[in-house]
Amino acid sequence: VMIRQFVSFQENAALFDQEQRRRRLAEALSQAARTLSTSLDYQAVPPLVLDQLALVVPYERCSIMLRQEKHLFIAAQRGFPADKRTTELRIEIKPDDNYLVLESSRQPLVLPDVTQVPGWTIVPWLPLNKAWMGVPLESGEDVIGMISLTRREANAFTPEDANQALAFAGPAAIALENARLYQELSQAYRIVETLDRTKSRFIEIVAHELRTPLTVIKGYSQT
Repeated sequence: VMIRQFVSFQENAALFDQEQRRRRLAEALSQAARTLSTSLDYQAVPPLVLDQLALVVPYERCSIMLRQEKHLFIAAQRGFPADKRTTELRIEIKPDDNYLVLESSRQPLVLPDVTQVPGWTIVPWLPLNKAWMGVPLESGEDVIGMISLTRREANAFTPEDANQALAFAGPAAIALENARLYQELSQAYRIVETLDRTKSRFIEIVAHELRTPLTVIKGYSQT
């Protein structure tokens, strides 16, 4: 009887712990979604995404990598050295690239130890973090990029980390896409304003240039 009670106590404790983790995750995701929805600044949103992600899935180094044709570029990063090469880094998407796996599966990809992955490019000026996880950023029917997370030790990412990161990536992708669209809309509005001012100025010039000969003609006609 005591053994059964002890086992039951352990099972209940495990269930309670799982429920607590789920509740904390739900609260963190809700808070992250609220925070991300407060900004439409395309420059501010990517760093904000990384700040909120750290509350859901801790990491050593992380970056938001967005696709631009056949390359990935870093839109924001945390944990990288203070080196301008970070902002200039462009990664070519090769036929066997892990990004294409993410784009196809639309699921997180976890590599326990990148030093054991054939063809993995180790950047010499970056501290070596062995565990890597990529999470697709999905907007509608398109994958616009990925979140790249690393931890120092091998086998550091768990399936639970992957599920939590994927749950976070949804609102993050929406925030990034909304900020991008808002930036494009703002740029288009500024162009329209410029064209409108140019049109008004053109009309003023034409009206002035027409007024002079019309005045002369009017004078002759009156004479």
